[in-house]
Amino acid sequence: MKKVLASVMGLTLVVSSGCNQGEPGGAVTDNTVNDASRTTTPDMTDSTPGNHTDAVRNTTSDTVDHSASKPLIGEKEGTFTLDMPNLSTDITQGETQNVTIGINRGDNFDQNVTLQLTNIPKGVTITPEQPVLKAGDEEIVLAVAAAADAALGDFTIAVSGQPSAGGANATNEFAITIEEK
Repeated sequence: MKKVLASVMGLTLVVSSGCNQGEPGGAVTDNTVNDASRTTTPDMTDSTPGNHTDAVRNTTSDTVDHSASKPLIGEKEGTFTLDMPNLSTDITQGETQNVTIGINRGDNFDQNVTLQLTNIPKGVTITPEQPVLKAGDEEIVLAVAAAADAALGDFTIAVSGQPSAGGANATNEFAITIEEK
């Protein structure tokens, strides 16, 4: 009975104290944590062969992807996105309003981008007719004119940007509201 009581007391002590190795203030004998299947060192490399999930880099592969440490903002190298107004542009029949379209260029993307606009409602014209964001431009201003008899209502105009030297297109859209005069 004494042996059982001593075992239970010892187990209670171990369970209540927990394992604090590797925790702040805990005992650390070296910088490597080993178990039967994997070795992980402070530089977060993994010596386990085969697929694994690296929670720090959120990747699954046979090798560690160091590109995950790149910034999460901006555009991928050699690509671009188009930036549209967040709110609808209100235009009264017979009037013109400006709409600014911006471009977010990734590293090493210095091409001209030709814009193609579709879904333009009846009685609305946009100038310039063939807008181009030149290599050094950050934005372009389009004049959106509603004729006196332009269709009334809310419309979404689709914009597609094509790089001059090839590559992936970027698409986006902006909204206009044509109001009665």
